[in-house]
Amino acid sequence: MLLRYLDLVQIDPVGWVSLLVVTVTGVVSAVTVHEAAHAWSALQLGDRTAALLGRVTLNPRAHLDPAGSVLFLVMGLGWGKPTPVNPANFKGNRETGMALVSFAGPVSNLLAAFVYAVPIRLGIFEWHQPFRYLPFSGGGLADAVGDVLAYAILFNVFLAVFNLLPLPPLDGFKVVLGILPRE
Repeated sequence: MLLRYLDLVQIDPVGWVSLLVVTVTGVVSAVTVHEAAHAWSALQLGDRTAALLGRVTLNPRAHLDPAGSVLFLVMGLGWGKPTPVNPANFKGNRETGMALVSFAGPVSNLLAAFVYAVPIRLGIFEWHQPFRYLPFSGGGLADAVGDVLAYAILFNVFLAVFNLLPLPPLDGFKVVLGILPRE
């Protein structure tokens, strides 16, 4: 992703750093919310595995995988630390529980995107289309906050939609396994 803008380093290094800052902020927010939601939902269903490892938190250090984070920034696809879940600890049906835990990640990303969009929709901050203009070029604090919110919205929606694809090891695959009949 940021490789596409590498020529910007020589042309406008400050612009490239601003792009890096909003991209990192957006990716970190999306991955953190996503993985924390998996951990929280597993805990609600009776599995304390992630909780015992300190993963029911919005602290990004608990959820970011170094290699996955770098690849996310460089190529646009990466990953966070997978949240450990033991379906044997769930109250009730294990397959349904696993589907709910898997679904919690993408749903949390969509909820986060909605929350980030509210101040823009209310006109408190302006919408600046991500990757169309250099972030922080408006000059004011309100413009900078609008840029950060726009990138956070983008990456949260992207992570939700991508993870709902019914392909292993994505969340969508586990959701489909939990709702379709075994046959």
